Amino acid sequence: PIVYFANVALVALQDGRQAAADVLLLRTGSATATRLAITRSLLNTLKQIMLSVAFVFLTYADAFTVFKGVGTLSTVLVARRLLGSGEALSRRELACGLLILAGITLVA
Repeated sequence: PIVYFANVALVALQDGRQAAADVLLLRTGSATATRLAITRSLLNTLKQIMLSVAFVFLTYADAFTVFKGVGTLSTVLVARRLLGSGEALSRRELACGLLILAGITLVA
């Protein structure tokens, strides 16, 4: 929430009260963009809750590694599901994904 309100304050300083109110109320100008922003926020909240649960059952390093790996992979999967083939991955992004999986494997 701190970053959210800081963003609202910055928009208010740069673009005025109306633009800040739009940011505060998640008015993006597009219903689809608003739904995607809310979906992203809800998924991030779910990941944070799962991280807290993981701290109970795993070491800190393992829990955080799994959290970052699941976060990265779920972002790719959700983007592909919601945005379809319009969200194609480049070779560079695929290589980074493979490096993340290798890192998770080595740490776990």
